[in-house]
Amino acid sequence: MAFTLLKPTGIDLSQTFAFTGTVTGAGKLVNHWYNVQDLTADISITNTSFADVAGVNQITITPTSTSNKLFIRWWASSFGFVAGEALEINIVDTVSGSVHTGAFGMRLHNRQDGANEQWDGQQECKAVIAVPRTSSTTYKIQAKVNTGTGYVNWGGSASEFIWDIMEVKTS
Repeated sequence: MAFTLLKPTGIDLSQTFAFTGTVTGAGKLVNHWYNVQDLTADISITNTSFADVAGVNQITITPTSTSNKLFIRWWASSFGFVAGEALEINIVDTVSGSVHTGAFGMRLHNRQDGANEQWDGQQECKAVIAVPRTSSTTYKIQAKVNTGTGYVNWGGSASEFIWDIMEVKTS
């Protein structure tokens, strides 16, 4: 096949090109678990050490291979706190007790003036981890505040709390 110079005006998608290389680093979706919960009231958090967030669904999965990876993500549409400085939320594996924190967790900070703070719009927490086991595993959310009261679904308006977990074959 002759080389065709592509000009800035576009590419002719009707052409076909033979591919002779290999693709590396690409995964394959093996399983997908998804759970949507409608929230209609405030869920308050007053504990200063991590504890389960009451009123928020957990999700149970059964992965197929420990050589795979899990992409775990949850999100909700409104968070906030009153008279506090930080709301921290983590993903927890209920079988091993492993806590996925740091880049995997979420920490919301207050403004310097100490005023109440609220975040509207999607806020999420995510983790990419090795599959820990091929038996049933449940993931949940734990949260804490340093002072004051934190909220999931602050304002009590109708919103959703969503889990999205994908098992990906990486080799």
